[in-house]
Amino acid sequence: MDENLIREVMYGLVQDFAEMLVDGIHNNADLFPYTISCLQFIASMKERNIEVDFHAFDQSILDLVYRELTSYLSH
Repeated sequence: MDENLIREVMYGLVQDFAEMLVDGIHNNADLFPYTISCLQFIASMKERNIEVDFHAFDQSILDLVYRELTSYLSH
């Protein structure tokens, strides 16, 4: 199978998931306590001109964020 086609389709699907998650975070913030905490921390650091990559968080925090996101998408 053509790898470029696979990438094109997968990136399109991931973009759709990203839009669903952004809408979910805006409309159902109570379902994303870890995600929102991480976003607030990143925003706070950015205001101080300190760049923080999302993957700099501890793996246990990332696992909780991923769990929130996948739980939302599964419903």
